[in-house]
Parts: sequence; structure tokens; C-alpha cells
Amino acid sequence: MRPSTTILRTCVLTTAGSLCIALSPASAQTTQLDLKSQARGVDFSKAAATKPFKTGTIIPATCAVGESFFKSDAAPGQNLYGCTAVNSWTVQSGGGGLPPFTGNADHLLGTDGTQASWMPLGGDVSGAPPSLLVTGLQGKRVAATTPTGGQVLTWNSTALNWEPGTIASSSGSTVTNTGGDLSGAIGNATVTRMQNKPVSPVTPADGQVLTWSQFSSQWQPQSPTGGTGTGSGSSSGGISVLGVTYSSANTITIGAGCSIAAPCNVRFGTNVVTVTTSATVTWQSGAGVAFIYITSAGTVTVGSNLTVVCSSGCATAAGVAGFPVNSIPLFTWTALPTGWDAAGGHDSRAYLSSKILSAGTGMILVESGPQSTLGVDTTLIPTYTTGASTLAFGTLAASSCSTDLTVSVPGAVPGDALASGWPAALPSAVVGMMRVSAANTVAVRLCNLGASAALVGSAAYRATVVQGR
Repeated sequence: MRPSTTILRTCVLTTAGSLCIALSPASAQTTQLDLKSQARGVDFSKAAATKPFKTGTIIPATCAVGESFFKSDAAPGQNLYGCTAVNSWTVQSGGGGLPPFTGNADHLLGTDGTQASWMPLGGDVSGAPPSLLVTGLQGKRVAATTPTGGQVLTWNSTALNWEPGTIASSSGSTVTNTGGDLSGAIGNATVTRMQNKPVSPVTPADGQVLTWSQFSSQWQPQSPTGGTGTGSGSSSGGISVLGVTYSSANTITIGAGCSIAAPCNVRFGTNVVTVTTSATVTWQSGAGVAFIYITSAGTVTVGSNLTVVCSSGCATAAGVAGFPVNSIPLFTWTALPTGWDAAGGHDSRAYLSSKILSAGTGMILVESGPQSTLGVDTTLIPTYTTGASTLAFGTLAASSCSTDLTVSVPGAVPGDALASGWPAALPSAVVGMMRVSAANTVAVRLCNLGASAALVGSAAYRATVVQGR
């Protein structure tokens, strides 16, 4: 019998099939495969683990182009190195990593919008980040000269740099005095102008304000003469201005500064209305515009299509869509669906306004409190008063006259001139006449001048009385 021989069979699975090697027991030792020449398209996707790179903490001193090395103790994202030239390793950072640190000491990380890079500091600063030096201001060099106490940074137009310089003391012993809107030494400067406009040296009195004088072309102290805007303030005359202010979404206040000591006065003709207490207007519902004004009777009124409530000192008027005739406008205020608009006030006041009325020829001007009334001077211009009535004279006999019928004309007196208005259908042989027979009464008489009777039907007769001149 021949002795049996055990054959060992080793296979490697490849994409092209199976590669099997049969080994006798005598040669069944370590078998090495050269995947480069002995296999094609090796697939490691089902392998339990793979380590395709050399790994360590020290980068090899030599390498050939294309080799890779995984540095296990490097910062995450900086582990993978590639041999980009003979014996030259380069970290492969990828899109989300940092650029290489080597050779970039004291640089800052920046980007041009597409990639990150290390950038050196420049411009008005120099040196390493921990010890930066400002060497310029707006591109103008700053001298490295060490300043002394009290010096300021001064521009040297000869050296073309900023450098320490000494300014004038209170005695003016070092540099020139101030200029522009200031005068005197720097230690004792006086503001003599504002925005290059002169300021008067006159000492102001208590409560005065700085006011521009067009006459003297300078700012000078004067007592205030009133106020503007939405507030209320006192003037030199001891009165306040009647304004409207926003208090909350539900409340606006009229005449917040009005008091007995400083009343808010409003003039209607020869009448002066004095307001000495403030009033509040509370919004309840609605959106739109409220018109705040003073009536000719002197009542502070809030007119609108809103639902609002006035405190004592003012009244409300519904259905108002504008300032009424014979009123003094104060403010309009807009209400939103949620309440008063904080920025909804509009000042409609006109301070120191006046309207001059004068009577021309044939006119008379009569002042009565807040009312100015223009009338007609009847000594120069006649007045006309007309009355009309329907009269029925019936049949008039030939060559006879009727009895008098009357037309009422208020204001007519005997002796007034008359303009008669006759009906168009009056018979041709009938003539008439009118006269003021009594106060407020015009008599009408018809006469038949014909040879036969004439029937005068019912018709309208008009009498116009002319008075004056």
C-alpha cells in the first residue's frame, strides 16, 4: 500500500474568481501573496477590518511619492500625511480642516470666500499677535518716540507722521492759542461761536434761552415767547401753551402745563378763553382721527367718530370729520384699533396769528366778544325786501277801479319806494298801482280803463320795498 499524501489547499476570493494554491505537507509553511501581481480588483468590503496606511507617531524619514502615513497622535483632521515629493511628507487636511501650520507662525486664519489660509498681520499694526504694535492711524505712520506727560498726538507735516507734541498751557507759553469756535489759551478757552455763528457775551438771566437774532446775526440770551411741538411749557409772560401729549395707549392729555399760575390763554376776537386745568381723553374703541379744538364758546372739544371719554375740562362731539367753522384747531390725533398711536399727534396750532377785518365802502364791522359781524351801511347801500301774495280781484266794471287788496312785506313803512311785480295774464285794459299803506303792508289796486267789463282771475302779485338812500 502506498502511503497517503495530504494536500493543503488555500484559496483567495477575487472579483475574477477564486485563486487556489495546493500545497504538500512539506511545503505547507508561510505563504505570501503579492496582490500587485497575483490578484486583480481586490475587494475588501467584507473584511472585518482594514489598515491601508502605515501607522505610528513618528513620520518616517524617507518616502516615495504616493506613499501614505497615518500619524496617530496628531490633532483630528491632521492625521493623514502623503508623500508629495521624495522624502517629503505633506498633511492632507481636506475641505473641513485647517491649512498647514508649518511656516505660518504669527499668522491669523482668514479666508477669501473659497478657501482658508494663514495671513500675516499688516496695515496699521505689526508684530506677533501677543504683542501687537499700532504703527499707524488711517494709513498714516505713528512715530515710535516715547511721549512725556501732558503731550498729545500731533501731525508733523514735514516728517509725515503722528508724533508726541506739547500744547499750550494756561499761560500760553508753548504753542499758539485755540481757534475756530474757541478763543483764549487751551487751559482757559471760551466758546465764542457755535458752528461758526457768533455767541453774544451778554450774561443771561434766569429762565432765558439761547436764541438766534436775525437783526444782530448772533446767538443771544432771550426770554422764551412760547412753545412748539406736542408739549406744554411756560413762557416769559407767565402763561403756558395749550398742547396735547401722549400718556398711554388709552390716554392723551390736553393742556398738561395749564394751571392757575400759568394759564393757557386762547383769544376769540375781543374775548380771551383761559384754561387752567388739564384734561384727559380716554380711548375706548374705534380707529380714525380725533380733532381737538376750542369752540367759540371756549370749550375744549374732542370731535371724532371714535368712542372716547373726556374728563372734566373737555367735551366730546360725535360725527366730526374736520375742524368746525368758528373753532380754534389745536391737534389731530390718530387712533389705531388698539388705542392711541404714540406717534399719531399732529400740531395744528398757529401762534401769534391774526386775521384783520376792515369795513369797506357801504359795510359796517361790529365786534361782539368772539364774534365779528359784517353788515351793510343802509345809509349808503339800499336794502330790498320782497313780499308776494295770491290775489283775486274778480270782474271789474268798465271805467272802474277795484277795492284795495294787500301784500305783506315785513319792514315796509309808508313812504318807502316800491318795485311792483304784476301777473303776466293781466287783461290789457287793466292797470294797477301799489303803495305802502301801513307798516309791513302794501296795498294793491286795479283799474279797468276799457269800455266793457274785464275779468281778472286769481294770480300772484309781488311787491319789493326799497329802503335806504
